[in-house]
Amino acid sequence: MSDHLRPEEISALLRLELAPERARDATAHLLRCPSCMEAAFQDSSAPEAAPTPEEASYDAVIDRALAGARRAIVKIRREQGTAEQVVAVLEAEGVAGLGRLPSHLEKLAVYEGLLARSWALRHEDVAQMAELARLAYELALRMDPVLHGHKERMDLQCRASAELANAYRAADRLDLADSTLEQALRLYSQGTGDRLLGIRLLELQASLAAERRQFDFATRSLAVVHKFYLRHGDRHLAGRALISQGLYTGYSGEPEKAIQLLTEGIALIDESRDPNLPAIAIHNQIVCMVDCGLFREARKILSENQTRLEKHGDKINQLKVKWLSGRIEAGFHQLSRAEATFAAAQKGLEAAGLGFDAAIAGLDLAAVLMAQDRMNEAEAQVEAAGRVFIALRIPREALAAVLMLQNAFEKRAATLRIVEEVTAFLRRIEIDPGAGFDPRPS
Repeated sequence: MSDHLRPEEISALLRLELAPERARDATAHLLRCPSCMEAAFQDSSAPEAAPTPEEASYDAVIDRALAGARRAIVKIRREQGTAEQVVAVLEAEGVAGLGRLPSHLEKLAVYEGLLARSWALRHEDVAQMAELARLAYELALRMDPVLHGHKERMDLQCRASAELANAYRAADRLDLADSTLEQALRLYSQGTGDRLLGIRLLELQASLAAERRQFDFATRSLAVVHKFYLRHGDRHLAGRALISQGLYTGYSGEPEKAIQLLTEGIALIDESRDPNLPAIAIHNQIVCMVDCGLFREARKILSENQTRLEKHGDKINQLKVKWLSGRIEAGFHQLSRAEATFAAAQKGLEAAGLGFDAAIAGLDLAAVLMAQDRMNEAEAQVEAAGRVFIALRIPREALAAVLMLQNAFEKRAATLRIVEEVTAFLRRIEIDPGAGFDPRPS
């Protein structure tokens, strides 16, 4: 049973008026549903008349079930508290702290704490994220099927396996993520069929598909995820799905549609539930606006969110925000300011070990220099960027575009449009290495 019991069903169960098969189903539901069990505790409609021997026997079965359910509620509440205790230990001591947890802690509390801490580390330490999810999966394997229920135990294994697959995806171990997610899907088929767990699996499949550059599958899947969460009243998760959908729509070359999805998603999310998400969404919203030439709108959004973007971004993200502001300045033909901004961003990205991004920033700088008729300086930037791209062994078609650009400078045939087209293509192949270069005819 997936829905809550109606009040009249609870009363009928307590009055022993349900048919035996229905009574067994309702009792099983009560054992899994603290909300319905609490409603049962509050029900005052059970008769006070002495039961018949048959009723007494039946009543004893129900009493044992309800007593077990009461214990389950207490246990659930206790485990919720101890899960927070597990998270606190993991935050302070890492995995080493697990050996010093109190021995009386329930396995389910440790399991929940491991997954909660794993998720919290997704932007900071993907290796630790994977390790904690793996430990949660191993713990789920040792859960007592009698205590937790066989199908519920499969759900626990499925959930941990799915989050482990997500950690592998974040660490760019895509083949391992694929096989682990397949395992999670097999486990799901053996579990309770919980719809929330199923929609989480679909969401993770979309993320993995996007890493494989299967953006159409990812966006269609996330549209389903968005509708599900919205229908079930979780605006934040609905907004998160829209933001991911917008991100992948932008990656697939539809920045105008991406802007709309990102804007709608940002309006739904609860920043307190995921403080980094708004900054990620807003940054991508601005990127899409710049790609569409909407520089006024991009500057407004950046100005309104400068503090937020700096607060929730690490050093590399702050460099990328600076780089993005240079693109906006260039869009307004504020060439001197854009030149200084691109030069600073290029230097910072280089120092951070992001050679590919630094080289693209160098091409942005070359375009600004060309717009000021400083062709020799622009050519020097293109040559320097070309050496980086060759050393990085970028995809063949991208390398061909770079060599074409260098050749145009050597022949004194380079134009600002060619520089901008090659730069835009190189931004794209960072997301989609299989993209093709199709410059506009002169």
